[in-house]
Formats: sequence, structure tokens, C-alpha cells
Amino acid sequence: MRPAVPPPDINYPKVVFCKVNTSEDYYALSGILSTGEWIYRGHENSKWLLENSLERARKSKVAYIKAKYNNPNNASSLRSFDMLGIAGNYYIHEFHAIQAYKSRSHQKNLSNIEALCNLQHYGGKTRLLDFTFSVNLALFFAFENKYIYQERCIWGINYKDLKSTLKDPFYKFVEKECKNKNINYIELIEDISKIKDCSELSDEDFGKYMYCDLLYDEFCDKIYMQNEIYKQIAEECIHESEEESGCKDLILPIEMPDQNPRISAQNGLFLFTTSFKPFSECLCKQFGLKWEENKKNCPELYNERKGEKCFFEGINDFQQHYKNIWNAKIIKIVFSEKFDDEKNILTASNINAYTIYPDNVGIAKSIEYW
Repeated sequence: MRPAVPPPDINYPKVVFCKVNTSEDYYALSGILSTGEWIYRGHENSKWLLENSLERARKSKVAYIKAKYNNPNNASSLRSFDMLGIAGNYYIHEFHAIQAYKSRSHQKNLSNIEALCNLQHYGGKTRLLDFTFSVNLALFFAFENKYIYQERCIWGINYKDLKSTLKDPFYKFVEKECKNKNINYIELIEDISKIKDCSELSDEDFGKYMYCDLLYDEFCDKIYMQNEIYKQIAEECIHESEEESGCKDLILPIEMPDQNPRISAQNGLFLFTTSFKPFSECLCKQFGLKWEENKKNCPELYNERKGEKCFFEGINDFQQHYKNIWNAKIIKIVFSEKFDDEKNILTASNINAYTIYPDNVGIAKSIEYW
């Protein structure tokens, strides 16, 4: 039975670490998380951090240059965030150029953020990070490579709380757009959300939603307007500097459900950083957490009150402290080496390579001998 949704409490730890040993542990924990709104990312190695592919590529390049030339100074220029910005913009430019040549106008021109999503999904190097709304799908990715005997993990982010941190940039964008286009808010809704006619909604209805939490949390979310504005803010951040866009070190959720059948099958979305600083640093800042590069994997790093319980293991621990888990901003679920129930869990959920990759790649991946 699902636990009742606990009231929010500022004294709960913001980050929790949970250790899973059995399928009973997993089902108990996923049941607790299902009462909230979470997004997940599976890692086949529990030591891997939340880093986008551009960060990982730079680290690999720095390590390679250090090893080749035995001189750390040769790699110093690669550490700058400006260098990451140059590299990130290069990938977008090249993707547009190659796509335009290959498609010969048979495909629609993609926006920069759409190009980034395609790049990310097919293995390019971007400042995006893939997540899914399904914890079981994250479990699949954590165990996709079966023959590795090590601890795996799933990172989870409280999606509702993440969006609540974006109210100020949302309203600033709305005000700026209304001023620049010389339109009122209702006309902006019609323009951005593609709603044909808002006249059915009375002034009283809009008065109830206008510039209050209901507008952001309920109305705009229902008509998918939040996501459209996040995408437009992301476009501005690609074209302009952080200072010009007015969005510094933010993480924006970008949903592209209709762009690609794989993204739809994987119930996926992307998180976009408005700067080229480390993803973990931006995430911590957004949730008001401390961040130190050399301690990114430690629960004590994130939770400012010393001695608070933020590590839980097993079904009894999960059930006893479910409020701490449910109210967290970030969760790391670590699967012990002895955990071997993933196949039964995924089979019961009808999750396999073909349902994840609904194309020839999925067929090839789904054929197994061992």
C-alpha cells in the first residue's frame, strides 16, 4: 500500500542515499517515490556523477593530454568554461550544416534546442542530460550492460520542486515577451501554447490565475505552456551570454515528446544547463545546496544540518523514514552487487530493448543468446 503523501517540511534532508539489496527493497522504495513527481537517470556504475556529455568529453581530453605530454599545463585551456561554450556551439553549428546538406530541404529546419536534443539522443556531445519519468526505465539503463559485477545506481530529481525554482525566470520572460510584442497575457498564451481562442475563459478565470502560484503550477502546466517557455529561454541562452539572457546557472527541463519515437518510448526529457558550468554545480545552486567539486558523491555535501539521517538501506528503513525520502530534492538509489532481480522487474513491466528502442536497433539489442 502506498504511504499517505506527507506534508512538506523544511527540516527534511534535501538529498538522500538509498541502498537496495532485493526486489522487495526496490518495490517499497519505488512505491514511496510514486506518490511524488520525479525524474530519473540510470547509471551502470554507482560512482558516476551527474555530468553531461560535454563535461565528460572535456575530462577525457584533459586526461589524455596530461598522459601524452606528461605536463598538466598543456591541458589548462580546456578547463575553462569559455572553451566548453566554444565546443558546444561548434557541435550545434556542424549539426545544422550536415543536416541541411543531407536532408536537401526534405526535413523542416530544426531550432537550436531541437538540434541539441537530437544530438544528445544519438550520442553527440552537448550540455543536455537525459532523464525519464519512469523509475523502471531508469532501472533498464542502469542494468542494460548485464555482465558487469559492480554497484549500479539511479539518480532521481524531484521534478515538481525543480520547476518551482523556475517561477522567477518564467514570469520575467512572460513580462518581456508581452512588452516586446505589445500584447497582453491572453494573447501571449494563444501565441505560445497554440490555443486557438482563449475567449471562453472569463476575466474572472484569468484573475484567479494571473501572476500567482496557480498560474504557474496549474494553468500553464495543463496547457503545456511551461515547456514552451523553457524552450524559448534555452534558445536565448544558446544565442546570447548568460548575462544577456538574464538566466545564470539554471537547469531547464525540456520535453520533446513528439520529436522522436525513441524519446516517446523512453518517456524521456532533457535537462538543459544555461551555463557551461558543471551540471552538478548548477543543480546544487538551483536547490540552494552547497557544492564542492571534490565531494560531489557525498551525502554530507548536500545536507547542511550535521547528523541528520540521509542514508537508508532496506525495506524497513525505507518504510520507517519514508517522509525523509519523499520530501528530498535529490535521491541516489544504489543497487548492491548482489542485487539480481532487475530482469524479473523489467519483464513484469514489459520493458525490454525493443520497447525502449522501437526500431532495428531495438530488434538487434533484443536478440540474446547468453
